[in-house]
This record gives sequence, C-alpha cells and structure tokens, in this order.
Amino acid sequence: MQLAIAVTGLTAQQLEDYLPSLAESGATALEVGWNLFDELNDWQLEALARRLHGLGLRVRSVHGPFGDAADLSSLEEHERLKSVAAHEMLLKRMPILGATHLVIHPGNFERKEELLPQKEERVRRSLAALVGTAMRAGMVLALENMLPSHPGSHPERLLALVREHSCAGLGICFDTGHAHVLKSELATLAQLSPFLVSVHLSDNDTWTDAHLQPPYGTVDWLSLLPALARTGYTQPLTIETAPWGGAQPSLMVAEVKALLNSSLAAAGLPAEPWPRLASFDGQSAWLRCHRCHHFVLETEQGQACGCGERL
Repeated sequence: MQLAIAVTGLTAQQLEDYLPSLAESGATALEVGWNLFDELNDWQLEALARRLHGLGLRVRSVHGPFGDAADLSSLEEHERLKSVAAHEMLLKRMPILGATHLVIHPGNFERKEELLPQKEERVRRSLAALVGTAMRAGMVLALENMLPSHPGSHPERLLALVREHSCAGLGICFDTGHAHVLKSELATLAQLSPFLVSVHLSDNDTWTDAHLQPPYGTVDWLSLLPALARTGYTQPLTIETAPWGGAQPSLMVAEVKALLNSSLAAAGLPAEPWPRLASFDGQSAWLRCHRCHHFVLETEQGQACGCGERL
C-alpha cells in the first residue's frame, strides 16, 4: 500500500518550506487543508500543482472546513447553507491542484445527544446539494466516521447517509483515531468497508483524538492493518499526524511502512521485505531505542532508529 501525508494544518508558506522534506519522505501523495484555497488564487494554485509535480508529489485529497463556521449539520439554516456553499466552492476549485477527494466532517460536536438525529437530518440536506456538485466536478466526497457526540459517530447512521445516494460521488473516509476513541476500530471498519474511498491513519490512547503517529498509541495495528488489507482498499493510506518526536517525514513514513509490513507479514498476507519493526519475539514485542525512544527498524542495511535517521 502507498502512503500519503496530511499537511492540513500548514499555511501556503509553511507548505512551501516543508516541500523538500515531503519530497524526500517516500510518500506519494498529500492531503491539504481547505485554507490553501482561501490563501491562494487560481494562478497560485496552478503554480503549486506544477511545483508538486516537479517534486514527484500530487495532491489526492483536500480536507474540508470544520468548526462552528463550517457546520454541515447546523440547526441554523443560514449557517448550514453557508457551509454548503463553502464546500461547493472547494469542489469546483480542487481540480486546479489535481485533487480528487474532499474529506468532510458530517457535523460538529453536540452537547445534547437528543439533538443528533436532527443534526443528521441537516447533514442529509447538505449532502443532497453537495453530491450533485461533486459529480459534476468529477470529485468524490469522503465522509468521515466521527468522534462521540458528533453526527456520523454511529457507523450504521453514517452508512445510511451514504446508501441514500448510492453513487460514485460519495463514500467513506475511515479514520482510525476516531474509531479508536470509541474502542471500535475493527467493528467500524467491518461496517464501513464496502464504501471506503479514503483512510486516515492516526493513533491515540482512547482518551482523546491525539493524532499520534502510528504506532505510538494503543491501536491494535496487528489486527487492524490486516483487516484493512482484506477489504481490498488499494488507494494511498493517509498519515494524518505530525512525525513522532519532531522527526523528519522520511522517518515517519519508514516507521509506518515498517508497521504495515510487519502487521501484514504476521497475518500471513503479502508484505514488502523491508523495512520491518525489530522485535523480541519475531512478531509484536517491538523494540524501541533507549536513546531516542523511536521504534527500531530492520532494514536491508541492518537496524536503524531515530537517533541518526539512517534509513
């Protein structure tokens, strides 16, 4: 499986400064944030697309806006319509960057659980408008499974929204971190797998959506990654985190590749020979360096870790 990196928190200038490191990371694609479309005009977006192409990178997905100012589930109709318009504008401009998928949050946190059905009905109205726009633009909406107390936190209700349209313009973005907070990543994946169009990889300790780099939290990757592979999903997996410990993107990608290879191999599934996670028992008791605390990798050249990022 190929890997992508989410850079959704970066401004246009920060992204420009980060591009050399991203180009050397081994990732094949990026997910950028909606903010770039606020900062850059069409000509500047075209220039960015050319720059990325020259570095061997592409933008596969854009993360849509979220928060109180962009809530597709808002019970205030004028706010909901404003959010729909913002998403529609993104769908129309995304092709400039070559992006094909718009990742969207169904809705924002709701303190009153009894209001969630009403908010999910507002999401339904929003999707009715957005799916048509996406289809006309040749884009795909990727609806995220959400955290507790959000519209879309229950897989069966999220599926109902997708099945209502049953078209190529709407699918699911499976977020491992969100599912882990609910302690239901395997069950959630099993329910959502027929409609996967995007995947976000992140880790946490189930207390909060900490966006830790895999495998520095408590997700059972030995079970989850083989289950993901068995779904038949073949598009890039997007690492939606910063590199652990302030490392370079190249080390993050190498560690996630090692995690993926080790997990698939342990399950008897096809995996690349290198890199792998060094272990005590040949399977899951993975070694960590006592100096830098990164996981130790097995490479063709021997063992490596974050001390010198010798990969």
